[in-house]
Amino acid sequence: MDPSRLLASSREVLGPLVDEWGGIRPVDPGRIIVLEDGAELDLGGSRLRLIATPGHAPHSSAWYLVDEGVLFPGDSAGMLLIGEGGLVWPTAPPPFRMDMFLDSLSRMESLNPRMVCVPHYGCTRRAIEYLRETRRVYLEVDRAIGEACGSGARDDREVLGAALRALGIADAPVLDVLERELMRNIRGLPGYSRCSRGRG
Repeated sequence: MDPSRLLASSREVLGPLVDEWGGIRPVDPGRIIVLEDGAELDLGGSRLRLIATPGHAPHSSAWYLVDEGVLFPGDSAGMLLIGEGGLVWPTAPPPFRMDMFLDSLSRMESLNPRMVCVPHYGCTRRAIEYLRETRRVYLEVDRAIGEACGSGARDDREVLGAALRALGIADAPVLDVLERELMRNIRGLPGYSRCSRGRG
């Protein structure tokens, strides 16, 4: 399996950071098992179900430990900053699709999970509350950056400031590296396209 398209897409979003990870090697196609949405794997007494969750990317998926009620949404449910009860932040780099993302989020909510574990950066037992907060944050950040872009925001720092104000955390100290990470993850939201058009 040739990873060149995935690598190119990752490089578009992450820039040289991709090379810090050491690259992506091809996988022998004979080692790949294609699973359909809803497929279940038996993990020696635990059932793991594949859930198609497009939106973050067309191929996004989540895994659900059925009997334990633990959802692993990948990048399909944002980032959990500051741990249990912390801040939700979007993972919406281009080519993010808000309509598909919201449908996928509803689908994950319908599972009624007991725990959600996101790769960035932890788990929460407030699963349904977290998924609902994720929806609210995406919509609120999108609205705020759309308004900022429509009002002539001159640079990404102004756009990010609008998003942080919308969440009530404008006074939080944001390191340069964190600023780049937060900004990279909202550039796919529909509201940001108003900035892109205005600058192009």
